[in-house]
Formats: sequence, C-alpha cells, structure tokens
Amino acid sequence: MNTRSPEPSAHRNAGGLPDLTPWTLWAKWSNPTQQPNSYHPLLCHLIDVAQCAEAMWRLVLSNAWKHHLADTLGLSEDDTERWVVFW
Repeated sequence: MNTRSPEPSAHRNAGGLPDLTPWTLWAKWSNPTQQPNSYHPLLCHLIDVAQCAEAMWRLVLSNAWKHHLADTLGLSEDDTERWVVFW
C-alpha cells in the first residue's frame, strides 16, 4: 500500500522550509488498487464538511435547538449558524 503524501513543492522559502500550496496537505488517500496516487486535498475536505454542517443546520436541526445554541453562545441565530459551519 502506498501511504506517501504528495510531494511538497520543491521551492523553498527564505527560511529554508518548503513552500506549501493549499493542495499539498491531504485529508484522504484513495485505495491504491483502485486509483493509485489519488488523494482528496485537505482544503476540499474542509469545504465539503462545512457544506454538510450548513445543510444539517438548515434541514435537520430544529428551531428549538438553533435557539438554544444561539442563547448558549450569546449570538444571533444567523451568527450561530456561521460559527457552527466554520468550526
């Protein structure tokens, strides 16, 4: 099984560390027998998770829970939704 991460950029910054692009860090690595060297970038994974959290807030969570969370955080319900989606 190939468990290597994608190679970081060969470019180095002034401190000698590799310059990392948003695509360097990965969240999931595919099954090597199905798609060798295929990965899901961390940035894309974070966007996917935020979209799921937003959909759950809007479609699943009851108004009572939204109100309870907003009161607990001391925020409006709109701000609480943004906070939940972000974190």
